[in-house]
Amino acid sequence: MAVNLVSDPSKLSLNYDKPNISDIILAVGLELMETSNAKLTVCYKQMQQTNWKMQNLNAAMAVANANATTGTSTKGEGLEEISYIDLETGDSRPGSVLDVIHDIAKDDLKGGSKVDGTGALTKQQWEAQASRLKVASDNLGSTSQMEMMKMQSVVNKLNEVTQAVSNNMNKFNQMLMAVIGNMR
Repeated sequence: MAVNLVSDPSKLSLNYDKPNISDIILAVGLELMETSNAKLTVCYKQMQQTNWKMQNLNAAMAVANANATTGTSTKGEGLEEISYIDLETGDSRPGSVLDVIHDIAKDDLKGGSKVDGTGALTKQQWEAQASRLKVASDNLGSTSQMEMMKMQSVVNKLNEVTQAVSNNMNKFNQMLMAVIGNMR
């Protein structure tokens, strides 16, 4: 598994017939870097979805809080239009408070949602919906913090592995240069 430097020293090729410890460490380090990159991508996508959910919840909460304050609803029960972020694509599209309640908050709305799109809610019902959306938002906030810590951990691991691979490659390069220097 000898490393052969080609015309461009940054391009390494591994010969698996005669491995040495440096080559093995390099190969393992590169594999760990690929794994860490994949984990980082997953963490990023999870955080992105959580952020989109938070934006949707905040838009829905703003409508619910406004309707709870005035005790009125302009378009009926939960049908007020908001800018809704599609959780699959991240694209913004027209949506309603009802969409947010059904798509995001349903698991966090204990006792279920009374919003069904048929008629106007009372002030108390809007207050209850605003409260439920707030609970869902708080839960997502906690999830977001956990995802951020997980992502930071993955980034730290990636940095450690990258540094170890870089140090190993540098030491190997110095060893090769010393051998070439001794041959002159």
